[in-house]
Amino acid sequence: MSKHTPGPWKVNETDYSNAYGIECEVNGIGHTVVTDQFCYPNFKKDRDPEKLANAKLIASAPELLEALKGLVNDVKNKPNDTRYATHIKIAEEAIKKASS
Repeated sequence: MSKHTPGPWKVNETDYSNAYGIECEVNGIGHTVVTDQFCYPNFKKDRDPEKLANAKLIASAPELLEALKGLVNDVKNKPNDTRYATHIKIAEEAIKKASS
């Protein structure tokens, strides 16, 4: 199982392009987790709102993963409640995909 860069992650909007970066801090040192490297002539003026929404979604990934793991664990500890079996299976596949 691979280990991702620990969260929390945050969106960083650069001043020199219309790109967004996802950053975190590990042991007091800033790290870029992922970045959109495409630069355009009008920089901030032409920023795409969809790119910002994508960056925010990516930045929330570590917290979403931990929350999903907790929810799956809580529901699985109630074996008589099968209402969410399909959703738990989907969630477990998503956790597996994020963790492998």
